[in-house]
Amino acid sequence: MVVEAGVHRPGLMRRHADRLLPVHELIVVQAGMLPIAEQDRRFEVGQDEWVLLRAGRRHFGYDDLDGKTWFYWVCFGDSPDAEFDDAFVSERRTGTVSRPGRVRAHFEHLLEDQHRAILSPRTARSHLQLLLAEMRLPPIAVARGHFLLDARYRQLLAGA
Repeated sequence: MVVEAGVHRPGLMRRHADRLLPVHELIVVQAGMLPIAEQDRRFEVGQDEWVLLRAGRRHFGYDDLDGKTWFYWVCFGDSPDAEFDDAFVSERRTGTVSRPGRVRAHFEHLLEDQHRAILSPRTARSHLQLLLAEMRLPPIAVARGHFLLDARYRQLLAGA
């Protein structure tokens, strides 16, 4: 179940809060660097990278944020699809986002639905599953991504 989602804008706080949540928290950094720790493990999460903080474990900022750091976050926990959550939580704790534009769009749709108070549990679950699926994708080489886009562009021009 998605408990809440949000966006941390630059300058909102000097350091990530020190807390222990009963739910998991997925954070995806959009700019800057997030220095965050869970228990005794430290993470430096940069642009287009993510970290998953586990439920029931203390997490906190171990250093100050710079003035440009901003990130999306979503808290989630017990759900009918707990096996899916548990599998993801036990796989990896950090990674690089393969498709940053897609992840931003998923977060923006989730946040819009939450803001408009039209986020049903089923819809929230769908948004979360899409986000977790994106985190599972392996990193795509930049050059390869540009090559694919260049090939599609050439195809469009050839058809014109």
